[in-house]
Amino acid sequence: MADGNLNFSSAKSGLGEAMDDIFDVRAALMGAQALSEKISGVGESVPRILEKACEELRRIAGLLDEVELAISNREKEHG
Repeated sequence: MADGNLNFSSAKSGLGEAMDDIFDVRAALMGAQALSEKISGVGESVPRILEKACEELRRIAGLLDEVELAISNREKEHG
């Protein structure tokens, strides 16, 4: 059981780090998107690409939230 709890903790820690990284990248992309919209002469494709990247990061973060919840539920079952 102790090994199982260690694995749960390790997985949750890794997920937390991954989510932090995703939010950092998303914030950087949003900043780049805002900047690109202010720069004259920038084509519309740049903001759209950045917006799509932000949407995908939100989707991935949502999936990681679901995985974290599943790990927490399994951890409670094996408590």
